Amino acid sequence: MNILYYGNFLAHGLRAAGHDVRPIALGPGVSLRESMAQVCGPDGWRPDCLVLELWSRLVLPPDLSCAPVPLVGWCIDAPINMYWLEPLLPLFSLLCVDQQTVLPRLEALGHAAHWLPLCARHDWFRPPQPVKEGLLFIGTRNQIR
Repeated sequence: MNILYYGNFLAHGLRAAGHDVRPIALGPGVSLRESMAQVCGPDGWRPDCLVLELWSRLVLPPDLSCAPVPLVGWCIDAPINMYWLEPLLPLFSLLCVDQQTVLPRLEALGHAAHWLPLCARHDWFRPPQPVKEGLLFIGTRNQIR
């Protein structure tokens, strides 16, 4: 699947799953169509969807409601961000959340959502170290009085 992506936490996992993920830059005063044209370029690459991480660093283009591809909203820290997320949710074809506790609230608001936890990047962690075998002493050599 060809995915346009705005965010930080999911791109690595999507690529590891075999998707072609291209970042899109969104900023104030720039339309979604302009941003998409920069990514798609003359090579004819076309996205199947646009995935947006919805959290505190979000800058939405003014023409988001006219997106030419399905929008996927991934709500980060939704339990504490619902006050500003709620008006945006109808724009999205698919909603995902990183915390399961908010799923009943979204259902009560009429939005179907899916749990999609944050991805762990394997290159951020060192490989497991070999187990060292030996003797371990826990205690003191001092006399207890």
